[in-house]
Amino acid sequence: MAETLVIRLPANPEDSCTFAAVNSTGQLVNAPMAGHLEDAVPLIGTRRVIALVPSSEVLLTQAELPPARGNKLLQVLPFAMEEQLASDIEDMHFAVGSRTEDGKYPAAAVAKATMEEWTQRLHSAGIQARVMLPESLTVPAAPAHFTTIFVEDDQIITRQPGEAPSNFVDLTLDEVLDFLGVGQDPEAPEDIMVFVTEQDQAKVAATLELLRRQVASLDIQVLANGALPHMAVQASSKDHINLLVGDFAPSTSMAKHWQPWKLAAGLVAALFLVTAVGKLVEGISLKREETRLDAAIDQAFQQAFPGQRRQADLRRQIRSAMGDTDSNDSSSSFLQALEVLANSMQGAKSSQIVDISFRGGVMNLKINAPNSVSLEGIADRMSESGVFDVSIAAANPKDDGVEGRLEVKKVGS
Repeated sequence: MAETLVIRLPANPEDSCTFAAVNSTGQLVNAPMAGHLEDAVPLIGTRRVIALVPSSEVLLTQAELPPARGNKLLQVLPFAMEEQLASDIEDMHFAVGSRTEDGKYPAAAVAKATMEEWTQRLHSAGIQARVMLPESLTVPAAPAHFTTIFVEDDQIITRQPGEAPSNFVDLTLDEVLDFLGVGQDPEAPEDIMVFVTEQDQAKVAATLELLRRQVASLDIQVLANGALPHMAVQASSKDHINLLVGDFAPSTSMAKHWQPWKLAAGLVAALFLVTAVGKLVEGISLKREETRLDAAIDQAFQQAFPGQRRQADLRRQIRSAMGDTDSNDSSSSFLQALEVLANSMQGAKSSQIVDISFRGGVMNLKINAPNSVSLEGIADRMSESGVFDVSIAAANPKDDGVEGRLEVKKVGS
């Protein structure tokens, strides 16, 4: 059962950090512990490490970005957040999460110097974290009509429907509620969920009692063992914004882990290569892939030449259907493009070819895809063949996805 060690870094490097391990079902493996970072090293073993960092150092927001993936998102994100930052974007490190249902992207910005300090503290202790996230993201987003409030020491974290978490330091709960406007509209009373540590419960008791009379409902959950157990479970069980990307992405250290296994792995590989069982499995796999490829080629052929039955000599049939039996170059290019298209569609099972045309050495495709990311994936996989240049000429939103038009032509033509 996969386990995760969650380490919470304090804002002051001189203060103790806290750490706890959880399993894949979200249950604590050990009671929360406190100490120096080096004290957490014996607990790592094969566990994945998540580092929680102070939310006060990280700007969290929701950015409107063009549909894209990976590095492309990180390239445009700084300019989308520039107006919200007091520092130059060159001095900032950015991270982005998965696109939400409303089309926005959760995004984070933190000073590069701060990221360097956090990662250096971990590395100095011999700790390689796979994930680093602001602790405010471990405050759960309540149902759509709820506001969540997390109270711990001098810090208050709030999450309102459809918004990124907000972090308040050195403000009272009364001041935070006034700032958010909670309980001020008797015509639209809110539902509130409050998480408060046991040591802070008495400090906010009077405010919560008054709040109970002003809102539709108030659910108070007291964290008897402190904030870390709750944060650790939330951190390990959800897909959050990982700050360890780009220049701060964790190294795989493959050489260190691979070296002891090189000989054993070589023997296993040799065994599979020379045994009949390995050949049989490979043959079955190739046969299945050939069947899938033939089906994809059939679909593409029918779109290009509706009503015609595919013959055994597909190359000759294509030349004949194109009206020029001597047009070897054109038919060869079309057949190549057809095969590359069929392979590329294997990775996009929810996409469908609507129309194919081939004129002047250029194949025009009309494809229905569930989203623009899937459409880009098809174009990228075709381009990876190295034979064709593929460009997205149009991507028009539809109720059930995106209708895209791709232009495919041979490299250098």
